[in-house]
Amino acid sequence: PKFKYVHYYRHGSSSSLFQYGNSLFFSGWICGLYSRYYGYNSGYCEASNASFTIASAQPSDAGVFRVLVKGIAPCPDVYSTNDTLVVTTLAAITTPPTAFQVLREVNLKLKEGEFAYLIGKTGSGKSTLLKSLYGALPILSGDAQVAGFDLKKIKTSNLYTLRRSLGIVFQDFQLLTDRSVIKNLEFVLRATGITNKADISMRISNVLTLVNMNDKGYKMPHQLSGGEQQRIVIARALLNRPKLILADEPTGNLDPDTSDEIMKLLIHINKNHNTAILMATHNYQLIEKYPFRLIKVSGGDAAKLGLDAVSLRAKFPKLIYAALTGFGEDDHRTAFDVVLQAETDSHTHIIPENLPKWTEKFGYGNFIHLDHYRSGYARMMQGDKFFREIKSNCWDAGMRIKEYTEYQTQVQVVCTIPVLFGYHAQPKHGLEISEYLNDDIAELVTKYPKNYIGLATIPMQDPELAIQELERCKKLGFKGIQIGSNINDKNLSEDEFFPIFQACERLDMAVMVHPWNMMGKGQMDKYWLPWLVAMPAETTRAACSMIFSGVLEKLPSLRVLFSHAGGAFIFTLGRIEHGFNCRPDLVAIDNPVPPSHYLGKFWVDSITHDADALRYIISKVGTKKICLGSDYPFPLGDLEIGKFITEMGLGESEVEDIFQNSIVDWLNLDLNFTKDLKFEYTPQVKFSFPDIECAAGDSLVITGESGSGKTTLLHLLGGLIKPKSGKVILNETEVNVLDGSSLDKFRGKHISIIFQKMHFISSISVLENILLAQ
Repeated sequence: PKFKYVHYYRHGSSSSLFQYGNSLFFSGWICGLYSRYYGYNSGYCEASNASFTIASAQPSDAGVFRVLVKGIAPCPDVYSTNDTLVVTTLAAITTPPTAFQVLREVNLKLKEGEFAYLIGKTGSGKSTLLKSLYGALPILSGDAQVAGFDLKKIKTSNLYTLRRSLGIVFQDFQLLTDRSVIKNLEFVLRATGITNKADISMRISNVLTLVNMNDKGYKMPHQLSGGEQQRIVIARALLNRPKLILADEPTGNLDPDTSDEIMKLLIHINKNHNTAILMATHNYQLIEKYPFRLIKVSGGDAAKLGLDAVSLRAKFPKLIYAALTGFGEDDHRTAFDVVLQAETDSHTHIIPENLPKWTEKFGYGNFIHLDHYRSGYARMMQGDKFFREIKSNCWDAGMRIKEYTEYQTQVQVVCTIPVLFGYHAQPKHGLEISEYLNDDIAELVTKYPKNYIGLATIPMQDPELAIQELERCKKLGFKGIQIGSNINDKNLSEDEFFPIFQACERLDMAVMVHPWNMMGKGQMDKYWLPWLVAMPAETTRAACSMIFSGVLEKLPSLRVLFSHAGGAFIFTLGRIEHGFNCRPDLVAIDNPVPPSHYLGKFWVDSITHDADALRYIISKVGTKKICLGSDYPFPLGDLEIGKFITEMGLGESEVEDIFQNSIVDWLNLDLNFTKDLKFEYTPQVKFSFPDIECAAGDSLVITGESGSGKTTLLHLLGGLIKPKSGKVILNETEVNVLDGSSLDKFRGKHISIIFQKMHFISSISVLENILLAQ
């Protein structure tokens, strides 16, 4: 049969449809929220990167529908209106599924570049009119054309082409809470048929810059204030360079100052981009301050369903059951408690944008300096000799965040580029170099504490100065140090370095060993062999030196990570172990413990570039000793950060170990910081609240600017999030210590919450929404 309306509703992983009057409810995860706005019978399939339409649906004996899928029809229905974007003549608008007439005799014209307000009482039909203009509600009679499309004739499968010409700003934001701002914007572009990566990146960058949110792309929606979320919604509306923006109460949930900022932004877009804007609003102060044409809506009352709770359950048992099971323990994720792991990259390099010319200053050596010979690029020079070219992502913190968040990474562990170690310098000069590099990283981490963790550089050529700088860096908040695989050709087994490792254990500072000054470099310059062959050998050299000398045995609490997957150590351990056993007179002279004993005693990163190689390492050390690493931003690194790991078919806990838990253990991050990392989508409590007491029957008003913490405070009081410190007490019960079912029961009995964003289940009726609370 042919169904008039289809609603997609994301609430489970099954592929089934439920009938509700003349409507179907699809319970498959492949349809996201935006399928409701970018095509009734069309959607965007993230799994296969394909768009689709429902071709036919047939009921089975159980009342579940089988769906046949076909591609989107290519030909839109176009109506030419010259410079007039919106024309409606005696239009009547209905609401599904019962086709109640909400508006009649709608006569409206809106020209290109025009700004107009839509005003009227609550319930008069302002939102209904806007929905009809982007095809979300049908035109019962009369004529209606928008941006060259005839709304009476356009096929539902082609509505996405209409919506490419429109920008829609929702009152309740409608941001996808399970992904970052950038991923929200990318989803919309792909849903409307934009698939070119370069085009997607450019459009996202442009709109974020336009709304002055280019530094917020990595944020999750809940981490933004209401005003910031509205700016992102406006950016989303601008992605397809629309001729017309339909804005439904864009300032309705904002304080006066933030509302004023949003209005100025909309007016800027209107005037500078010739974008028409039709804005529904109740804010007459804004209208008075920024006068434009007024359009008043006077709608009639919608009819009532007239169903009581008993008849509703009897009539729609399957639908209510489906909604309830869709919000069970496994599926239900509110905007406040969705928990997904945040990827933390343990191995990235950074360099100050400007380096002193140490060669000139010290009067010797070939120290690295930068030649910024063109915008966005620099040459690394060793004295007068060219070393390599680097891009601005080596020093630009904002650009790094934009790039690495494309791969869901939220935090980078940053350390200097090994060629800057300065081990060949005189000790006092080596200390000066280390201090300069460490101060730069400390400033970065202070400015972006949620995005970067610092590893320090120390002058290893002088253990006393090295420990001095190590202690200073501990006070600066560094979590560890990066050292070379050898120090001026001396192995890490040398006695002179042992006090440094002792100090690291004492100060709780982790150690990353990075290959550098590769052995045999002079014999294999050709074919880039130092980086392809000698680099893995260097890391193996360091691991064997620290094991055979007894450093790991004598300092069991020293936390060491051997970078680049431990070099060749794990892959050649069989040979190393055999040598230890057959020639103990040569190998086991300082430590009688076999090298295989230390598997699981140190960490490695994941930089293997090969799934089978990583599986082998997992089989030897387990996922709890493997940290996600990329060697960003260098081309020999894993620049599609962690992508191949997500495609290996590992278990959820194994992926979480590599992406998060192992790094937390290696750096020994404290509990508060691990919450910030692991529970990426859990709101971070960034506010300190005064003591508040409210007696039974009292009313308390909380005021403040957008982003000041009003909503956060209410979420704390309602038990939706937990405080970092302090208590929330209601009826002599400490709410913040309750968990799971005990919190649910207490909240169900004592607390009711009215959300700013409503949180209705849009695919069922008002009465059904209320019944779910029972």
